[in-house]
Amino acid sequence: MTAQATLSQLKALSRVDGLSRRAADRIARLIDRLEAPVRVGVFGLPGAGKAAIVNALAGAEILRPGAQSVPVLLRRATEPAARLTLAGGETATVPLDLPFVAPPGVLFADIAVSHPALERMSVLNVAAEAAPRDMMAAMAWAAQRCDIALWCTRAWDAAERRIWEAGPDALKHHALLVATAGEEVLDRARAGGSFQGYETCVVPADGRADAPCPAQVETLRRRLADMIDTARAADLDVAAFLLEQHAPDVPLPAMEARPELVSERARPEPAAIATPSPSVHAALSRMVWQMRHAARDLARGLPRHGLTEDDATRVLARLQASFDALLDLADADDAFADAFPALHAELINAQELVQLLKIEGQPRQATEGLMLLSQMRREVCHALAA
Repeated sequence: MTAQATLSQLKALSRVDGLSRRAADRIARLIDRLEAPVRVGVFGLPGAGKAAIVNALAGAEILRPGAQSVPVLLRRATEPAARLTLAGGETATVPLDLPFVAPPGVLFADIAVSHPALERMSVLNVAAEAAPRDMMAAMAWAAQRCDIALWCTRAWDAAERRIWEAGPDALKHHALLVATAGEEVLDRARAGGSFQGYETCVVPADGRADAPCPAQVETLRRRLADMIDTARAADLDVAAFLLEQHAPDVPLPAMEARPELVSERARPEPAAIATPSPSVHAALSRMVWQMRHAARDLARGLPRHGLTEDDATRVLARLQASFDALLDLADADDAFADAFPALHAELINAQELVQLLKIEGQPRQATEGLMLLSQMRREVCHALAA
């Protein structure tokens, strides 16, 4: 089924009477995600080359490098325009002059252009002062407004690493380190053990600070396209589960008798648990795939001899993202908890445990988290084979 066909079926499903509020809300959020372009946030310290990267992604000089002091959202629209949020909170729509420079008194700019490169994505240029407090505030604000994070860097020194690592975990689920000063920056990142498990890309300047090398720009675009495809595939997987569970052409069975309440002391026997549906088995298969790839990615970034506290922080952040994704898969299908109530409870407990381990954040907790991932993979494989 194509993405457009899936979206059409989701819209039809959203109009069906009798959906639970939870299912209706989830379907509505999924429709919004599938209809909107993937949101890309471009981060980095002042002077890191963010505007040049934004221009490279858009395929045109939209922002003037070195002159960006406020956040700018770049999106596609038929009529070019700039919608400005002013210091007093009011907004004003003005004609768009390119390359764009925000006038005094502007806090945020929403720029609409007709460039085809923005058909699949919007791009948010996150501007802030270099002070860690200012950077952290900007990252927290932008984390709610982007799905993929590009961190542009010319140095990747210890101070910059601390800012990134202290930022919201939501930014790190789909992150790309963009080295705008050459390969040696990535060598430094690898040597320091930072950004392990994340995508990396080199986009150095081609003679001018505001003109990235065209060949490397194309590499960046391909890498970003792959990340967008991955994000879309995950949404389509969830959509498939929802359509399987709530398909409008499948009539609900008539209830023959009023169900009895089941207390903690009167659990149903295993034989009374519903037979797993194909969608539940598909969810289990997807979980195994996700855990296998999560374990592989984590293994690539682990040192051979012992974990440091920085290693533990990164491992626990990735583990939390993995367990969040597993629980999302389980919750996408209401039949999952009916078919495998014990496994569903274990997934909830595992997610909560990883959150607690992350708070402590030491190497010992990271090791426990890795063991928990291995244990959960065995449990899911056992359920899949049942």
